[in-house]
Amino acid sequence: VQDPVALTFDGDGRIWVVEMRGFMPTIDGAGEDSETGRISVLEDTDGDGRVDKSTVFLDRLVLPRAIALVKGGVLVVASSKLWFAEDTDGDGRADKTTLIDPDYALRGNIEHQPNGLMPALDNWIYNAKSQYRYRFIDGQWIKQRTEFRGQWGITQDNYGRLFYNVNDSQLRGDVTPPGYIGRNANYKCGNGLNLAIATNQHVFPIRMNTGVNRGYRPDVLDAAGRLREFTAACAPVIYRGDNFPIEFQGNAFVCEPGANLIKRNIVFEQDLKISSRYAYPDHEFLASTDERFRPVNAYNSPDGTLYVVDMYRGILQHRAYMTTHLRNEILSRGLDKPINLGRIHRIVSTKKTPGKRPSMSQESSTALVEHLSHPNGWWRDTAQRLLVERGDKSVVPALVELALKAPNALGRIHALWTLEGLKPLTPVPLLQALEDREPKVRVAAVRVLESLCTENQSWQTSVVRRFAKLADAAEPEVQFQVALSLGNFAAPEVLPILARIAGRNADNSLIRDGIVSSLQNRELDFLKLLIANPQWAIRGPGRESLCQTLASAVVKGRHAASIETLLELIGREQSEAAWQRKSLLTGLAENARNEHWEPVMLDVEPPAFQRLGRSDDSTVRDLLEKAKTLFEWPGHGSRRPMVQNAAPLTADEKELFNLGKEKFQITCAVCHGMNGEGMVPLAPPLVNSGWVLGPEQRLARIVLHGLEGPIHVNGIKYEPPLTLKDMPALETMDDETLAAVLTYIRREWNHQSTPVLPGVIAKIRRETAQRQTPWTESELLQMSN
Repeated sequence: VQDPVALTFDGDGRIWVVEMRGFMPTIDGAGEDSETGRISVLEDTDGDGRVDKSTVFLDRLVLPRAIALVKGGVLVVASSKLWFAEDTDGDGRADKTTLIDPDYALRGNIEHQPNGLMPALDNWIYNAKSQYRYRFIDGQWIKQRTEFRGQWGITQDNYGRLFYNVNDSQLRGDVTPPGYIGRNANYKCGNGLNLAIATNQHVFPIRMNTGVNRGYRPDVLDAAGRLREFTAACAPVIYRGDNFPIEFQGNAFVCEPGANLIKRNIVFEQDLKISSRYAYPDHEFLASTDERFRPVNAYNSPDGTLYVVDMYRGILQHRAYMTTHLRNEILSRGLDKPINLGRIHRIVSTKKTPGKRPSMSQESSTALVEHLSHPNGWWRDTAQRLLVERGDKSVVPALVELALKAPNALGRIHALWTLEGLKPLTPVPLLQALEDREPKVRVAAVRVLESLCTENQSWQTSVVRRFAKLADAAEPEVQFQVALSLGNFAAPEVLPILARIAGRNADNSLIRDGIVSSLQNRELDFLKLLIANPQWAIRGPGRESLCQTLASAVVKGRHAASIETLLELIGREQSEAAWQRKSLLTGLAENARNEHWEPVMLDVEPPAFQRLGRSDDSTVRDLLEKAKTLFEWPGHGSRRPMVQNAAPLTADEKELFNLGKEKFQITCAVCHGMNGEGMVPLAPPLVNSGWVLGPEQRLARIVLHGLEGPIHVNGIKYEPPLTLKDMPALETMDDETLAAVLTYIRREWNHQSTPVLPGVIAKIRRETAQRQTPWTESELLQMSN
């Protein structure tokens, strides 16, 4: 095994390993685009727990980074593309490759490219550092946009909830299932996503860690030269095996290759909240004195143990971030050699014998159904995947029986999702699962029934009516899922059910957001339904916030008739619900912050504005003045600020702009987004940022030496968990490249700032040559240029 970075197990327990043998062949990364990567299959032929046979399945790959076994073949990520490789003649080597997605990843810095390819409980394949998921349906690969998640590595728990991390935040995750919260174009939020499950980032290495970026800073290492906090957190895995003691079940293990260790976190859940604490207060689950111990991935295995992928090398950082400090550390201790090593560790409990080796490829579909209740999560996942891939609907009755009557709740959940993948002829038998004694089974049943009804309108009415019974469920997680799922149904009964859920849970911000996410272009009808209810005349926790959000969403929908109706609601004369008026007006006015808003044209000034203008409440009058800027009518302008047009770019400046666009997409977009809007939890937005549009000398300092947060952008304070703690220095880029990137971001997205020339970068580089630490916001603001 050489430079392993990822692995997976097939149905017979063989290990398929991704070997990234082209990663940093030298300290300058020379030759990293060579075709040296490969996929190898490792086998333990005598059953002693040690691999004794290796076969190269696929080679001549450029920087392969992820793998998944599907449909009799292998999904592989290499050359930033997603491929499907098959062995059609049975000799153990791939002889056919099909390009699935040429745009799986951006070119450039491999530290910031998508990875993972994790088959999840919901039958989709998810990725870290990506906004896309994949699924094989009716003979075609489907690529679907989802929420952006993490940096390197992705995992799931027993209920299909996704967990991931970024380099300085060791464990993050979602309580909201994929595909719901961001679907309402009139209301964007990330509630329930990208939550900091672990808020403690301290680590306890057992050796010096000076060979990390920023190791020269006093806050990074302790007095003994050991890393204080996570700096390269990656590859979280939720333990779901059956070899470790019961108290390990559901624990999260996180790799920290920069500190040569693996941390164990105990994960807790209460209602709709997930949190964690360290398993050990002052030491780690696994730590090494070997500086080349680089755990970069971890996995549940068929025998219930935990497997760790150890890349085992000195250089961990990609050349894009090879700072002077790091280069000196590497060369002084010879960490650049040797290369092409690597190990895979199997961690086994001393109290229990590992489970048997599987042979699922030879088993009948009926036998696979039995594995859906296995105590080891790997067996349940693999059996489900194989059943869905086989498409054998003869086992549907057995699956229905299991979904409704299995003594094991996890077995019932997997049976439900296997049925979702097989698409049975009718969902009627599964309606009984909505009455399951376990709330998580009911949640799964709601999601599965929602999926099965998507393509069959005739089933929707009966399913929605059964959902209505869950609107009064005692468990918030059940009500939350019903609120989310109802957004994918058009039945008229949907809004009254959502109103019942809102009446019980207006004080729960997550459920409020779930409700609004289900209301695209139905926000006004829902708002009218609430206001018509006499109980909503009473002010209650969360009600103001919900009404405000709904009003804001109506305005963002930009339907003139709906906006006029909203204005009539705001101008009502009823005094007993004054809090409603103020909430609705606040929701209307908050859109005035958007400098790119195109005013809505009205024939006359709304009577509501005239009435509210005579209000005795100064707050109402202030909100009204803000709201008026969103509209225009005869005699009234919106008074929007005018964008100043800069001089057109010269031919040379256009070349610089085009170069900057290319480099930005390769290096910067992985954190700031292709559209410059930023990505939580990596980086703040660049669009309309004063840091981008302000003095070029200040911007040059940021890219040359980095920036340490917190930092304010467009009135919002960015610091963890909204963003990483700091932006790394880009000093390894030459003057022309840096000038090109800065020119691009100062003229893209309707920006009109002056271009930045290479001479400016060269001048600032000379003036700040002795600086080793990143800039802070206060330092930069004190500069005149």
